[in-house]
Parts: sequence; structure tokens; C-alpha cells
Amino acid sequence: MTIPARNTFESVYAGQAPWDIGRPQKVFLAVADQISGFVLDAGCGTGENALFFAEQGRKVTGIDFLAEPITRARKKASERGCRPPSSSWTPWPSKTSPKCSTT
Repeated sequence: MTIPARNTFESVYAGQAPWDIGRPQKVFLAVADQISGFVLDAGCGTGENALFFAEQGRKVTGIDFLAEPITRARKKASERGCRPPSSSWTPWPSKTSPKCSTT
């Protein structure tokens, strides 16, 4: 299996990523009531799933290795008034790998 290079994702996020559908994925909506505790959204992109669970009161960490989707996730959170009790958006594990967290 070939893993796409970083610049492939950077090119996609220069526009509208085809997987960024503007809402949480249906599979997560279908099982949301069965999820409790901490949620890790690895490869969170622009944060739809992470923001959904944060809005449901879950503690969430979303990580992505590109800054652009995290920037868009922050904007979405602000526009929606998503203000979890404690929220931080910090680099992980380096400044080129952003992380958003509601823990």
C-alpha cells in the first residue's frame, strides 16, 4: 500500500477536499449514543467529527499533520460557537503537526 505524500494532501487542501462534506460522517452519527468518554479523531481534517463530539460534551482530541485543515477546524468551531469547557489547538508532535483538543 502506498501512503500519499504530504504534498498530495497540501494540494487537496489548497481547495475543497472531497471528503470535507460539511457535517459529521453518517457512521459516527449512527453510533454517537454508544460512545462515551474520550474520543480521538486521528486525521481529523477540518474537524467535523471532532466538533460534533465536542458539541455533544465529549472530551475530544483531533490530530492532523497539516496546518490548513486545523485552521479551518478552528474557524468552524468559532463560527458555531463551539466552546468546550477547556479547549486548546496546539502542535503535535511538532509545529507542523497540529492537534486540537477539548480536554
